[in-house]
Amino acid sequence: MNQGELMGECMELRGKCADKNATIRDLRGQLKDAAAREAAVTEERNGLAKRCAALEKKNENQNKALRSVNDRNAKLVEERDSTLAAFEEAAGDVAAMRRALNRCKAEAIGVKPNRKKGKGKKAAAGAGGAKKSGQGGAAGGAAQSPAGKKKRRKRRSGGRGGANCIPGEADETCELDMSNCLDCGDKLSKVVGEYKRRMLDVEEVKQKIIDYVYKRRWCRRCNKVCTPPAPNAVPGSPLSLNMHMLAVCLRILGMSLEKIHYVMAFLLGMAHISSRSTILKMIRRIARALGPSYHQLKGDLLKELNIHGDETGWRVDGRNHWLWAFIGRWSAYFVIDPSRGSAVPMSVLDGYDGNITSDSYSAWNHVGRTHQKCHVHYIRWIDERLEDYAPGKEFRLLARTLKRILYDSHEAAGRRMSKRDKGECIRRLDRRIGRLINKGYSDKMCQQMVKRLRRERDMLFTFILTGTDPDNNPAERPLRVPVSVRKMIGGNRTEEGAADYAVLLSVGTSAKMRGSNLYDFCMEQLGNVGKATVKRVK
Repeated sequence: MNQGELMGECMELRGKCADKNATIRDLRGQLKDAAAREAAVTEERNGLAKRCAALEKKNENQNKALRSVNDRNAKLVEERDSTLAAFEEAAGDVAAMRRALNRCKAEAIGVKPNRKKGKGKKAAAGAGGAKKSGQGGAAGGAAQSPAGKKKRRKRRSGGRGGANCIPGEADETCELDMSNCLDCGDKLSKVVGEYKRRMLDVEEVKQKIIDYVYKRRWCRRCNKVCTPPAPNAVPGSPLSLNMHMLAVCLRILGMSLEKIHYVMAFLLGMAHISSRSTILKMIRRIARALGPSYHQLKGDLLKELNIHGDETGWRVDGRNHWLWAFIGRWSAYFVIDPSRGSAVPMSVLDGYDGNITSDSYSAWNHVGRTHQKCHVHYIRWIDERLEDYAPGKEFRLLARTLKRILYDSHEAAGRRMSKRDKGECIRRLDRRIGRLINKGYSDKMCQQMVKRLRRERDMLFTFILTGTDPDNNPAERPLRVPVSVRKMIGGNRTEEGAADYAVLLSVGTSAKMRGSNLYDFCMEQLGNVGKATVKRVK
């Protein structure tokens, strides 16, 4: 290899070394930039960590402040309850002193005090008015204070007869006129004015006898004789479906068999065919026909989100039974059973996974997923003790505090809150109940109430989450009619009659809850009772 070739190769190697050095310099610059970026990210991460620590500290301080505010609020609530109880006691003392002062005034002016409620103030006021006027004897008794004057009632809007106006068009118009005066007999002048009065009247109810002529025809394809259905007919009875439904409606409304017989005999002219046994058979036919609808109501009830339950006494052939009411929003189901145990609601509500609202009877605690106890029963129990037993200061303070907690829960349920806020509200109310029952009480009624609260503590504020009623009135209202029936007729004579009455009561109450007319609802459930009959020929 000559010198020129060596020089060329050497120059080539020098160029490659220069390129490598340039690449190394570029990599070193990139490394410096990456290190600078890493330092910036580290600094930013440290800043974020400092900010998170500051926020955590601030959140902890806020939680401490919130806990202190809650504790202060609880103390203020306790002070308010104690102040209200003291004020109530002071108000009672002031009222007693005022009554004593009024008696002293009445004795001073020579008027015998009246002990009846509301009479003493009027007597003292009348005597005081007589003393001021300077009149005595009968003149003083005739004087009337301004407070004793009757307030004049305001007239309702709508003109003459506005309160009893009847909408719709009139079917008949009668013009009333006279020519002579009824008092003196003198001839009257021309018409000087007129007014209109609307009256609602009913026409005389008449019987209608219908002869159904059945045209029987032969079907060649089916090889049978077909008979057409009869509208408004009941198999095995000469009375129509309308007559059956009339007896059923009167029975559901609480009328006895004697009264239903009176209505059909004297108002409809059916004395020859409307005996007690006939009416009983009519009611039993409709009850048997409504059996599938009765079982359907039970299925509809199990789909409800909330069920109100209650029970009341019943009599079957002189023996004690119980009428159980299961009331949803759109369905009602009644059962008459000789047992008052938990087996009845467990058999009716088998598999139910909703909320049960009831009174404090423990049989309802064995069904449902959640439970709500009636607040009205608590308040009514407290008011009865305060009115009848004249309890001491300890029970009055407990009653006042418990009623305030219940009323606060009603107010909280009316506000729009999220599910989390509702849970926090229930926990605050539960803590107030816990502070109330953890105190030591010497009064027996206080101990009785605390025992009941400890047993039902978890069932007092469920309505805030479920959105249901805090009372059991929806189950007690449908029982008013059966209670009246029990007082008038004493119940049923047979188990079959009790079962029929439960069916009719369930259907009638469900129709009312769904906004339907009882007659139309039953006719819709029954359909065409007199179906077509078919006789197959071999």
